[in-house]
Amino acid sequence: MANLTINDIPDDLMAKIQKLAKNNNCSLSEQVIVALEIILREGGPKYIVSPDTDPSWEDRRKMIPELIARIERINEELPTDIEWLDSV
Repeated sequence: MANLTINDIPDDLMAKIQKLAKNNNCSLSEQVIVALEIILREGGPKYIVSPDTDPSWEDRRKMIPELIARIERINEELPTDIEWLDSV
């Protein structure tokens, strides 16, 4: 069987996994495997950040046109007569 190492697991997520493992009387590895099997079988959200997982997603999505306009304004204000140094 293959091994998988996961770094930087948030403390709150680790606590939830540990609690599930304890309640189900299994090891952390067994609990993570079960969780992965359920997600892959039932299908989880297509994206980690989505309307289903993040309540502020829709508000941030609506801000995209404003952010693009702001970036374009900043680009227009940048000087265009800069003489760039040769990197060599």
